[in-house]
Amino acid sequence: MSGIVGGINLRSSGLVNNSSAADGSVITGTGVGLPAGFEAAAGGEATYVQFPATQVASADANRLDDYEEGDFSVWFTAAGSGSLATNSSFNELAYTKVGRVCHINGQIVWGSVSSPVGDLRLNGLPFAAISLDEYTENSGFSVDIRNLVSAIDGYITGHVVAGGTIIYIREAGTTGEGDDLANHIDAGSTFFIAGSYLTV
Repeated sequence: MSGIVGGINLRSSGLVNNSSAADGSVITGTGVGLPAGFEAAAGGEATYVQFPATQVASADANRLDDYEEGDFSVWFTAAGSGSLATNSSFNELAYTKVGRVCHINGQIVWGSVSSPVGDLRLNGLPFAAISLDEYTENSGFSVDIRNLVSAIDGYITGHVVAGGTIIYIREAGTTGEGDDLANHIDAGSTFFIAGSYLTV
């Protein structure tokens, strides 16, 4: 996993080290010592932080050990019956992962549906959600769905499932579970989502 943090000024951030490279620092041409993993441009200013391609996880709560950004493809399922196929030109979301927090956002369009019934589920998150005590891993997502085949009773939200790569998309503000949203999806319905969740 790799990433960029632009504009870090080591002189103003207190990370300058002019002594030696015994601590793993990289010494630039100007003699400014940069912590391992920092790259420097001409003049000794840090231009980005490079993380390993594969995360080296740390148990230290005060240590940032990962950064990654990219796109991922999703698909939807109806828990009861039927199917929902996304438009192949609008079936990806973007993500940015900083440490254990992964933020996703984007827009999806359904290309076709076949009598979907029951719980609507988004599949294919880029990282599995963590499982913690007392449901503290639970995250809510801001969701907007337009051009439905029929109106809904409340508003729409999403929540991640601990240990998995699925988001349940449900009607909220109702007296029940709101787990029949798939019934309202039509070909051409448009789905917008934004939110963050904790990863393993």
